[in-house]
Amino acid sequence: VDASTLQEGSQLLLSVLEDAPPKTVTFVLISSLRDVADVIDSHADLFIEKVASVTIMGGLVRDEATGGWVPDQAVNNGFDQEAAARVYGFCFEQGVQMTVISRHAVPMLPMQLARSFAERNYCEVMRYLADAQFLGLKGLWQKLCAGQLPERCTKQ
Repeated sequence: VDASTLQEGSQLLLSVLEDAPPKTVTFVLISSLRDVADVIDSHADLFIEKVASVTIMGGLVRDEATGGWVPDQAVNNGFDQEAAARVYGFCFEQGVQMTVISRHAVPMLPMQLARSFAERNYCEVMRYLADAQFLGLKGLWQKLCAGQLPERCTKQ
C-alpha cells in the first residue's frame, strides 16, 4: 500500500458519507470512537442525513447524577472516553438508531443462540461475535484432531 494514498480515518468516513444516499450508512464500531466523534463534531447535519444506524461494541452505564447514560469501562470506550461520550450522547440526542453490544453479551451465550440472534436481528457486531466464536472452536477442534493442542491444553 502506498502510504501517500491513505486518508485519516475521519476523512475516509466523511468521504463515505458524502457519497452515500440518505439513511443508507451503517457504522459498525469495534475500536476507538474517535474518528466518528470527529465527523460528528465537524459535519453533524451530514451524519444525521446519511446514517441509518450505528452499532458499537462498547457499553453504557447509568449516570446516577443525571439519570442519563455514559460510556462504561469497555476497552473500545477506554481508547478515548471523551470521544465515546460524544458519539453516544449525539446518537441519543439526535435519535440516531444505535445498538450497543457489551462485552458481557456473549461469554455465557450458547453458540447457537448467538448465531440465531445475529441472523434474526441483522446486528453486524453480533454476527461478528458469533462468527468469531464458531471459528475459534472450529480451529481448536481441527488442532485437536491433528494432535496440535496449544501448550495450555493438556489431557489432564
